[in-house]
Amino acid sequence: MAFGPTKLLSDLISAQRRLKEIKKKRFKGISKDGKVSVQINGAMEIIDVYIDEALLNPGYKTIVEKDIREAHKEAMKKSADEMRRSITIGDMEILSKIMK
Repeated sequence: MAFGPTKLLSDLISAQRRLKEIKKKRFKGISKDGKVSVQINGAMEIIDVYIDEALLNPGYKTIVEKDIREAHKEAMKKSADEMRRSITIGDMEILSKIMK
């Protein structure tokens, strides 16, 4: 298969379009006890955090920290899984050629 400038540009535009769509997606992670949730977008930026009011007490600091890590980890996993499903090997090859 030829890999000329026109094909490269077309593939790049297609890959960029898919990346924009992925960035629009939202992924929510919830702590195991359900008292904290973190929502990230496809660019893995935190866009929302929920903390149950019962945890807003200095005595629960370590629990809140643990719950935030758990919820963020779950949201990141969901985002990574979606990225793996959405981006093709061809997209990765194109991006690697451009990044050189």
